[in-house]
Amino acid sequence: MILDEFALIPDIFDARTYSSPDLAPVFLTQIRRPLMEEAQVANLRAGEWMKWVQHNLGDYHLRAKSLITDLLKSGRIVSRPSQAAEPCHDGREWCAEALATHAVEPLTGIVASQNLLGEIGHLGGPIETVERLHLAAWWKPGVCTMNRARTLDEYRSVLSPVLRHANSAMFIDPHLDPGEVRYSGFGNIVGLLAGRNPAPMIEIHRVVSHGSGQQRRPQPVQFWQTQFEILSGQLRALGLKASVFLWDNFHDRFVITNHIGIALSNGFDTTTDPDASMIWSRMERRVADDKQREFHPDAGRHRCVARFEIGS
Repeated sequence: MILDEFALIPDIFDARTYSSPDLAPVFLTQIRRPLMEEAQVANLRAGEWMKWVQHNLGDYHLRAKSLITDLLKSGRIVSRPSQAAEPCHDGREWCAEALATHAVEPLTGIVASQNLLGEIGHLGGPIETVERLHLAAWWKPGVCTMNRARTLDEYRSVLSPVLRHANSAMFIDPHLDPGEVRYSGFGNIVGLLAGRNPAPMIEIHRVVSHGSGQQRRPQPVQFWQTQFEILSGQLRALGLKASVFLWDNFHDRFVITNHIGIALSNGFDTTTDPDASMIWSRMERRVADDKQREFHPDAGRHRCVARFEIGS
């Protein structure tokens, strides 16, 4: 996944479950950056996981408490519906719940406590203990790159886990034009942000010029408001609104949310050509933050020519 989602068995926060209590700060530090920069954490059983963690917080290692606090502050703990009929009472039952929710909607992986080492081999699925994550094929912290077809279905497949819980999203594409047929599916991509209250903050960034070659010219804001009318109506129907920024010039394409930044080799225009593909690359958090700052009107790296609002 371009944005990972892990289930953490609560016992990993308790130093007593490690092969040596002294190892707890080592491994809790090791998992911190991937969780805080590249992932979300499943709040199993519609929030019961978080209640369990908070109830047992006094037993957890200091670094676990810090990690849990920061995951909450950053909005990276996201709800997963309950699967088992009964609540969970120990690590084994949390493992079973995580595997059940994975069967309904795949997780990247499940991180179990070391005291369950003798049992996870019989459970199946993407599960490994916190001390053996280096052996898990699904634990790949760092830059992630994937090549996908440039179809609307593939775009939605890649972006669905990225946008499902995002509180903010920036769509940056110098040629993004909902008035053109090739961008007609963009409303279905932004629509992945719908259905939440409060609605996420959405920004769309493109250049002010239109056309190609010698016919390329800057256009007045009224021209772009007309080009975005269809998308504006789509957003309004979904209870969403967006700010559109028109810039003097830029070339790169990105999706940046409060959880992750993604660089794109092409824009948000889709095609039915089965041979056309696009590379999606997960960015380091510091790089994504820098790109987000770059597209602030006061940053001074580009000139913001105009801004207008669309949607509800």
